[in-house]
Amino acid sequence: SLMLADDKLIVLTETGELIICKAQPTRFESLARAKVLDGRCWVVPVLANGRLYCRNNQGTLVCLDLSGK
Repeated sequence: SLMLADDKLIVLTETGELIICKAQPTRFESLARAKVLDGRCWVVPVLANGRLYCRNNQGTLVCLDLSGK
């Protein structure tokens, strides 16, 4: 699943890898990537107040602070 925020794509893969990349039509450029969850992840991440909430299908929830503060 993916979302667009601040001209960046936030991608959560089916295997729980989070990828942040530049949103551009010509090529893929990854800015950051990390394994944030185990198991199958089909739930769309939610971005609110500088925090990214990601959940897997088993119900495990992680909250990542993306505000840079």
